[in-house]
Amino acid sequence: MKKLTVLVCALHNPPLGYAGGGLFRFIEVLKRGNAHGIDYVLVENGPCLKDICGLDYQGTVIPTRNINYEAFDGYHSLGMCFVSLVIMCKAVVECIISGVKWVRRKDIDLILSAFERAPTVFSAYLISKLTGRPWTANMLLTPVYDVSGTDPHMSKPSFEFGRIYAHYRYTKSFSLIMSMTFAMFHWMSYRLLRRSLMIAINKNVVEDLKRIDEKIRVIQYFPGNGIDFERIDSIRSKEKEYAAMYAGAIDPGKGVYDAIKAWTLVTKKMPDARLLIIGKGPRRVVNSLKMIIKELKLSNDVVIPFDLCKGAPKQEDLWSYMKQSKLFLYPSLKDAWAGVMMEALACGILVVAYDTPANKYAFGDCEAVFRTKVKDIEVLVANVMRILKEYNGSRMKIHVQRAKEFAKQFNYDKVVEAEKQAYLKVIKNWQKRCLLLNSKHLDLYEMSKLTKGLVHQTLTL
Repeated sequence: MKKLTVLVCALHNPPLGYAGGGLFRFIEVLKRGNAHGIDYVLVENGPCLKDICGLDYQGTVIPTRNINYEAFDGYHSLGMCFVSLVIMCKAVVECIISGVKWVRRKDIDLILSAFERAPTVFSAYLISKLTGRPWTANMLLTPVYDVSGTDPHMSKPSFEFGRIYAHYRYTKSFSLIMSMTFAMFHWMSYRLLRRSLMIAINKNVVEDLKRIDEKIRVIQYFPGNGIDFERIDSIRSKEKEYAAMYAGAIDPGKGVYDAIKAWTLVTKKMPDARLLIIGKGPRRVVNSLKMIIKELKLSNDVVIPFDLCKGAPKQEDLWSYMKQSKLFLYPSLKDAWAGVMMEALACGILVVAYDTPANKYAFGDCEAVFRTKVKDIEVLVANVMRILKEYNGSRMKIHVQRAKEFAKQFNYDKVVEAEKQAYLKVIKNWQKRCLLLNSKHLDLYEMSKLTKGLVHQTLTL
C-alpha cells in the first residue's frame, strides 16, 4: 500500500533542554509516522530535529539563524524584535522555496503546518497555492489567545485586528509601526485558516474557532495527544519530597501565578509543604515570578531546581521530579490537551487543575483529576489540602492506581493513526472542492459557448 507523503512546514524553537508540549508531541509523532504509513518530509530551521533527537526522515534545513520567538514577548529591545521579525520573514520565504522544490521532486499528498503559528501557516498556504496541493494546519491551541491578550474563559475570543494591535501596542509596549506589523502578520494568518479544512487535537479548539469565525472549517481527531508510558514508567520511583509540583511554560496563561497564589494559602495551614516549579519562559516573566515569590515570603516554600529560562535538561529529569511529588498543580487556561497532565498521571500522581473545556473533554471521566472552577483559588486550595491530608489513605491509593490506568490509554501510536485519518479527510475534502470548482468553471464555459452561438445565429438572421 502506498505511503501517505506529507510535507511539513516545521519552523520551530531550538529543541534544546525543555521542549514545549507542542514540539515534544510533534517529535513523538515523527518517530512513529513511518510505522503507520506516513512519509514525513520536513522543511525546518536548525538545529534540526534529525540530529538532536535521532529521527529518520527526509527534509531540508533552512540556512538561517534560529527564530527568536522570545523576542516577541516584549522584554527585548524593539530593535531586537525587528531583527527577529526579519529573520522570521526570511525563514518563511526559504520555507516556501524549499517546499515548492520538494513538491516538484516528490509525490506530495498533503502540505501540513505543524503548528498554529503564523510563520508555518503562511508557509503551508503559499506552498499549496503555488503547487495546487491540499494543505492544513494542526491546531494544537486556539492561536488568538497568545496575541490578543484574551483570557480564554473570561471574554469572547476574537480575531479582530484592533484587539491584536492593542495587545502589542499597549500590553507589550511596542512602537506604532512594530505593533501594526505584528498585528497585520497575525491577522492575515488567521484569515488563511478559512482557505482549507483545519485539524484540531481537541473539541474545545473546534468550538473556539467556530465562535471566533464561522467561516473556519475544522475537524477534531481523537486522541489528540498521548504519552510514552513505558518510557515514563521506567523512571524509578523515589521518596515523596515535595507536596506539589507545577511544570510547564512560565507564562501567566499557563497558571504559574495562580499556583503561587494558591501556595500562599496552603503554607498557612501546612507550613512544611513545598511546591516544586519546573519550566521555561522569557527572562522578563521569570524575573517577575521570582519577585512575587520573594514578596510573598515563599522563598523557602517554593523550590526551583533548574534555570527557568532554560528548563530541565531532559524529559526524564522532569518525570523523576514528578515521582518525588504527591500531586500535580496545574491551573492552566490555555492548553488544548495538556500532555504534561497525562505525564503526571502516568507517574502515579493526582492532578489539580481548572475545569476548562479542554480538561473536561480530555480528562472528564478520570477520577485522578480534580477539576476546579476557573479562577476559584479557594476551591483550588481546598482540593490540594484534601489530597495532602488524605494522601496515605486507601481512597487516594485507589485514585493513584486509576491515574496510571487512565494514562495508559493514550499512547502515541493511537495519536498518529488518528492524525493520519484526519489527513485523509482533508485530502478528500480538497478533492471534492476541486471537482466542484472545475464543474462550475465547466458550466460557465459551456454557457458562454452557447451564448456566443445564439448571438451568432441572431446576427446571421
